[in-house]
Amino acid sequence: MNNRRLLLIAIPVVALLVAVGLVIANGSSSSTPGTGTTGGATTGGTTPAASGLQNVAEVTAELTGIPETAGVLGFPDAPVTVTEYGDLRCPICRQFDLQVMPDVVSQLVATHRIKIAFKHWLIIQTDSPITGQSAYAAMQQNHLWAYALVTYANQGDETTGWFDAAFSDAAATAVGMDVKAFDAARDSPAATAYVAAVDADATTRGFQGTPTIVVKGPKGEVTLDSIPDLAALTSSALSVGGR
Repeated sequence: MNNRRLLLIAIPVVALLVAVGLVIANGSSSSTPGTGTTGGATTGGTTPAASGLQNVAEVTAELTGIPETAGVLGFPDAPVTVTEYGDLRCPICRQFDLQVMPDVVSQLVATHRIKIAFKHWLIIQTDSPITGQSAYAAMQQNHLWAYALVTYANQGDETTGWFDAAFSDAAATAVGMDVKAFDAARDSPAATAYVAAVDADATTRGFQGTPTIVVKGPKGEVTLDSIPDLAALTSSALSVGGR
């Protein structure tokens, strides 16, 4: 574990989660650079089986008809890009991507209002970069969003080594990737460079944890210091020149 990162519990977020269950609130981002524990509920359980992953059909249906290029999901004419800096092991990223993103995709991405990009920022188990390298490999086949959503749906306990090579390959297989090419990309120097580059980017920007959301459009850029819902993302997109 890399001790240079601390994962803090944001009290307002926790209180709201207790009150309303799994609703994502406008509290502080839950996973901040640190020890490998975060401020949200984990899925618990053990390493997901390498076969029979859940929610594959749902993810496929959610993304059908929407193009992905180099980790960006959406149509080229969308005026606003929403970038999520997330970690596939982060429980609050899981809640955000499985609970908020379906509405974002159907109401904002599918309607050409925004594009969404995913950058894997490794902040949990930083001594084991396979998640970030796997995200890079999925991006090479334009399957990053499907890969991320299936991984989140089958996420294990963040304190364990559930995300291993077997799980990495199982998720790649589930979303229809060429696993041989996926493995080659995951184990390449370029994947290692990608992990380092995203970390440097996030650190330079002063981000405090995952998920961090950046909304950029013709009129500027805003970084959301809280975990947004659909309304907050829509408002932010409009503020930077969206439609």
